[in-house]
Amino acid sequence: MRKKRWEVAPSPTDTKAIEYLMQEWNLPRTVAEIAVARGITDAAKAARFFRAGLSDRYAASLLGGAERAVERIRRALHTGERIVVYGDYDVDGITSTSVVLRCLRALGGKADYYIPDRLEEGYGLQEEALQHICETGCTLVITVDCGIASVALAKQFGERLDLIITDHHQPGEVLPPAYAVINPKQPGCLYPDKNLAGVGVAYTLCRLLWQAERGEDYTADVELVALGTVADVVPLTDDNRIYVREGLRRMATTENVGLKALLEVAQIPADAVTSERIGFGLAPRLNAAGRMAHARLGVELLTATDAEAATALAEQLGEINATRQQEERELLQAAQARLRELGAEEDRMPVIDGAGWHGGVIGIVASRFVDMLARPTVMISVTDGIGKGSCRSIPALNMYEALRYCEDLLLQFGGHHQAAGFSVAAENIPALRQRLQEYVALHLQPEDFIPQLDITAELHLSEVSIEFVEALAKLEPFGETNPSPLFVTYDAQVRDIRRIGKDRRHLKAHVRQGGYELDWVGWGMGDRTRDVFGGDRISFVYALQENEWQQVRNVQGVIRDIHVEETELQPITRDEVAAVYRFVHGYLQHEPQSVALTEAALAEYRGWPYTARTALTGLCILKELGLVVEEAEEDELKYRWVPAEVKLDLAAAPTYRRCNSREDER
Repeated sequence: MRKKRWEVAPSPTDTKAIEYLMQEWNLPRTVAEIAVARGITDAAKAARFFRAGLSDRYAASLLGGAERAVERIRRALHTGERIVVYGDYDVDGITSTSVVLRCLRALGGKADYYIPDRLEEGYGLQEEALQHICETGCTLVITVDCGIASVALAKQFGERLDLIITDHHQPGEVLPPAYAVINPKQPGCLYPDKNLAGVGVAYTLCRLLWQAERGEDYTADVELVALGTVADVVPLTDDNRIYVREGLRRMATTENVGLKALLEVAQIPADAVTSERIGFGLAPRLNAAGRMAHARLGVELLTATDAEAATALAEQLGEINATRQQEERELLQAAQARLRELGAEEDRMPVIDGAGWHGGVIGIVASRFVDMLARPTVMISVTDGIGKGSCRSIPALNMYEALRYCEDLLLQFGGHHQAAGFSVAAENIPALRQRLQEYVALHLQPEDFIPQLDITAELHLSEVSIEFVEALAKLEPFGETNPSPLFVTYDAQVRDIRRIGKDRRHLKAHVRQGGYELDWVGWGMGDRTRDVFGGDRISFVYALQENEWQQVRNVQGVIRDIHVEETELQPITRDEVAAVYRFVHGYLQHEPQSVALTEAALAEYRGWPYTARTALTGLCILKELGLVVEEAEEDELKYRWVPAEVKLDLAAAPTYRRCNSREDER
């Protein structure tokens, strides 16, 4: 089990602000301290954080370039001129495109859209696409979530197109010479919220346009703004927080037939949508369209007006996402095999290449390696002698700077601190691999590879209650810069622990601290039953949520990590090992079985007086003796029994020797 470093945030010292929130907003002290630590330190900030609604958004007219853009769009609306919305293929781009299309069409405009193919064209404005748009007779293009870097293309097409650029990415030193440039990050823009997602920028333009045309603020489609904002992982502060909170609330009664269908297919109750469920349930289905097919499927869904057609599209996206998941699993296995083939399992930045790997999936697999290994990872798909690379990093390493260190080996590159991409001639991949190892050696220390858990506060189980969880909910929606709080509880005792779920991959435990108790689950953490047992003293990191079972509400922890107090190894006798031998041999003798199911069956067997600790210690000894081997089979780890060809000596097993060394000394 890979160790994690726990970093507990210091408690805020602004006692005046803490006491104000406790009294005026009826918050428990710990929740008030969390709020103060997140910058809610006075009455005005508290009111905006806890109560702000759509009427509290900043004035759309403050968005630089928006008024000039509105004047041009209105002229197109009134003359029947065709408008093309040019978007991006991720969720932010899909929702941005959908929002502007729906607004223009609601105002009677002739609006169409264009989204480039992720694999064939790539991100942003493309010369061939703009040429095609011009040839159709269109003279007004509105970009969403892209365009701020397209200086040369804006100049090239300036005499043929009126280009309105709406974007939220960091502008360069030179802005595109477009008809209008709308980006809160551009110099001189007075809009206070600089962290809007692309969909937030596009929506603010729609607000100003609607006000000019209809004389009222635009309040439709906030659900789509929430969806794109959460998916793009921008800070959930100011207007972003308003959009997400109001959008989540509106999803329960949304009239958008496409969004309704997407919720139904994802099996997310419309009245229980959270930012987490957007991130894990809705966004991947829309992203899969751009990765595996074409993002226009997402736009067609979110702009659909026919419920039956919307359901068909949502189901198609679900199937595409399932294909993406399968492709991801297969590619992960292939990449692991390639890493072994390269002999690079210990590389501090794995660079894994393969022929014809799916370009829409390699970035996801790179992220999986970062999660598994806590190391920056590069995945390269090679086709026709050219490698297309996708990189993911850890906080301590700037991936863009790492690529810049290798720029003489690359055809092109770009990106950010923790995610980047590039292209490289296939023959330069070995040199690139070596150069990146050099960069890591120069810039990272051993401690940089230890993943860190950022813990919000220490909590005693005496503080945990339904009322406490309800108070925590006042901090929602959670997301970037306002994460779901993680707590640490020290020195608790495990009362019961076991694997759960059909495949026994998950963990459930009951813990006690000073007479106070808590049940918690650990998704995908079932293997911790190998080293955590009933009676152990532990410290653990967890989130809190409300759980309802048979109409009874209670509090449940969601575990993130566990530290077990060092315990003295218990002796294990030959008879106990023999009993485990008989059980495991009988369980595995006919065919390999799932690791999780085998360990659960062994630990939970009630046919002997031995503890789960003794049973799993016996299994460890059998593995060390080579009687049981662990191997991957069809995306699952399984145990296989290997009959002994010679008589085995228990003393050959290190675990047996360690368990009995102290006994021997006695």
